[in-house]
Amino acid sequence: MASHPNYIEYYADVKSAQPFSLREKVRGLALDAMSLMSSESQMKRPRIQFIYIHHIFKDEIPALRQLLNALSAQFDFISHSEAVRRIWEDDIDRPYVSISSDDGFKNNLDAAQVFEEFGVSACFFVNPALIDEQDFLKIETHCREKLHFPPVEFLTWKDIAS
Repeated sequence: MASHPNYIEYYADVKSAQPFSLREKVRGLALDAMSLMSSESQMKRPRIQFIYIHHIFKDEIPALRQLLNALSAQFDFISHSEAVRRIWEDDIDRPYVSISSDDGFKNNLDAAQVFEEFGVSACFFVNPALIDEQDFLKIETHCREKLHFPPVEFLTWKDIAS
């Protein structure tokens, strides 16, 4: 089944569809400043870092590979369930990272391929109300009202099963 021609596939298109947000600009600057202040000794201390992603659009794939490459130098990748177990059992002996994604966008399939390249087990949360949804107007409305996003394609049950 072909995608609807109005689904967004590139993050650059998402950015151009969203109005300027001073809050987002300040947030980005604050996160950049915090990352610059991290010392190497802090990066090596035992902990579990959770990383949450929402989407990996086609133009974000190279940055995802760069991120995973950089993280692999500092962390051991572990599954979401392993991270929860280690926290529960107070078994945190080195730096770990666990990655999850939510919303159930179809572009998570691209992320899954990149994770597989790096041997990363990620946890994908889905929105059952939108799995297999084909009504473009319903998707467009949901994306606009709930996600403040232009319309994106959601996973199907077949995608999830594979």
